[in-house]
Amino acid sequence: MAMSCRRSITLGAALFLLSAAAHALPITFSFSSTVSDVTPPLAGIAAVGDTIRGTFTFDPTALSAPSDAPGMRAIYPEAGATLTLTVGDYTARATGFYITILNDWIADGVFLGDRFIVATTAESQIDAPTVGEYAFGTFSLAVIDPTGTMLDSAAIPTDTSPFEGRSYDSAVHLGFQKPLFLNAFLGAGVRAEDVTLGTVPEPNTIALLGVSLFSLCLATRRRIPAPALPLA
Repeated sequence: MAMSCRRSITLGAALFLLSAAAHALPITFSFSSTVSDVTPPLAGIAAVGDTIRGTFTFDPTALSAPSDAPGMRAIYPEAGATLTLTVGDYTARATGFYITILNDWIADGVFLGDRFIVATTAESQIDAPTVGEYAFGTFSLAVIDPTGTMLDSAAIPTDTSPFEGRSYDSAVHLGFQKPLFLNAFLGAGVRAEDVTLGTVPEPNTIALLGVSLFSLCLATRRRIPAPALPLA
């Protein structure tokens, strides 16, 4: 009985995962990095050695904007959905950001390799507390491979396997600004390096998988007849 149930669970898991892959669910990546530099106005929220953690959710099916080198450079302005980050007690959230992919990128005759970039834009909706007179303004995350072996195409990665097991140049930057006069601002920032990316399972996927496996196991148990009692 236990073996049959285990086989049903294995089969159910395989079928479910194939079904989930066929339906383009939003994908969530987690990130963490170590603060390496803080400008003085922001010393109250972060210090060198602190960890910046967060997640960003995006649509891997978002269409690419036109680019001047198709197949090598792709900008996905509609991909980014939500972004959350925390450093110490400070938390910022943003809705709307873009993802840029550079694959075997060459600029002005110079080979620049691969780059994966996530960044907010002027149109992003930011929800974050001010730090003194400084307001949170921009977020960027970049993973750079000058050898060009990280990415196979200009498509958005659907998991973090391209970034695992190898050492790449990577950084997170948080930009803040203080208004001075007219359109002039004074900037401040927090920089973190050694970014680690991970894939976060969607809650719906986890719940559906659990229900599917439980149902399969229960059905299998019901189909197995009870053993016959020995004759007296």
